[in-house]
Amino acid sequence: MRFVIIVALLAAMLGLTGCGETKQANSTVSDSGIYSNDFTTFKKNYGSKTEAQQDELWKTIKGKEIQWSGEVYDAFADASDKSTGIIVVRIGADFVKFSLPITEDIASLNKGTKITLKGVLAEPGGSLKSWGVTNASVVK
Repeated sequence: MRFVIIVALLAAMLGLTGCGETKQANSTVSDSGIYSNDFTTFKKNYGSKTEAQQDELWKTIKGKEIQWSGEVYDAFADASDKSTGIIVVRIGADFVKFSLPITEDIASLNKGTKITLKGVLAEPGGSLKSWGVTNASVVK
């Protein structure tokens, strides 16, 4: 009987450990090569570091592909490059600026619409600055 209980406890521990690893994998690196698909988890991890640690982390994640979801806050053509559109997405209390080719129909986007975009990390965000993502596309 004692053997059955020990085996059951080990199986439960292995199962819980596996669940935690799956969640971590989904929030930071996916099988499709996307570095992050959950902005809230990404920001919490980034924000838990000192400024020096954030600088070092940024060097390793700049240029990585992300896929984040939020609500459309604004959409407009880039003033300096009319072939580029900008979609500003609110995720919680934060804003992420996605730059994408103007071929995307940004004029049809309504404020508050839920949206998912994929792109490449280009600019770190902060308390007074939005995160910047380039080469973006709307995920349908």
